[in-house]
Amino acid sequence: MGPVCFSQCISGIDGFQSGEKLSYDAYYNWGFIWIKVGEAIFEVRDSVRNDHQLLHFRGYGGSYPNYDWIFKVREDFNVTWDPATLKALDFKRTSTEGKFQLQNKYWYDFELLKLYTDVVSTERSPTLDTLDINECSMDVLTAIYFARTLDYSKYIPDEKIPVSVIIDNEVFDLYFRYVGREVLELKSGRSFNTIVFKPYLVKGTIFDGGEDMTVWVTDDQNKIPVMVQANILVGSVKAVIRDVRGNKHTIEAEVFERSEN
Repeated sequence: MGPVCFSQCISGIDGFQSGEKLSYDAYYNWGFIWIKVGEAIFEVRDSVRNDHQLLHFRGYGGSYPNYDWIFKVREDFNVTWDPATLKALDFKRTSTEGKFQLQNKYWYDFELLKLYTDVVSTERSPTLDTLDINECSMDVLTAIYFARTLDYSKYIPDEKIPVSVIIDNEVFDLYFRYVGREVLELKSGRSFNTIVFKPYLVKGTIFDGGEDMTVWVTDDQNKIPVMVQANILVGSVKAVIRDVRGNKHTIEAEVFERSEN
C-alpha cells in the first residue's frame, strides 16, 4: 500500500492545542528490573513568522547524567507548523546517541514537492541535499502528532496506516499498524482506556527496526500517548506519562475505581 495524500494524513488538530505540555519518565530494562534513567518532554507553543500565526512543536529529553554510562542520549526535535495548511514548514533535530552525534535541518516546499536538507553527523561530512517528497511526507516529530489526529474507529485490528517519514536524509514509506483497544494499568496505579498501535521503525543507532515499538494513547479526543515501549539494540526501554498540562479536552479515558457506599 502506498502513502496516502497529505490532506488525508492530517485533517485537523482537534486533539491538542498551544500550551499543551506532556512529561514522561524514561525507563531502561535491566534484567528483570525497570530503572528510571531519564525523561522526555513534548510541548506545543504559539509561533509567529511574517505576521502569520504558526505552531511550534518541540520534543526533548534524554538520559540523566548519572546514567550516561549505560548509553548517553540527548534529543531535541523542533518543528514549525502551519495550522492553516496543516503542513510543516521546517524541522530541526540535534541528537547525541552514545558516541553518535547528529544535526538535521529540513525546509519543506510542498508546492514543488521538495525537501531541502542540511545534515551534519559524526558519520558524514556536512551535506546539503534536495529530496523528492509527496504531499504526505513528514519528519518524525510531525509523525508523532499525526498519530494523534487519526480516527482509529475507521480501522480494524492489524490494518496498516501508511505514512511517509523523512529520517536523516532519506524518505521512507512506513506505517502504523493498528492493534486495537485495551485498558492499560500503570505501575503507579493509574489506568486508562487506550488505543494501541505499532509504528514500523527504521534501523538506526538505537532501534533494530521493524515493529519493535508499541504505543498506547488515550481513547478519547486527546489521544495523548500514555506509554511507549520499545526493544532497542541492547535491552528495552519505555516512556510512561508523568504529567499532563494544557490539554485541550478533559482526559475521559482515565479509569477511576468506583467507591462503595
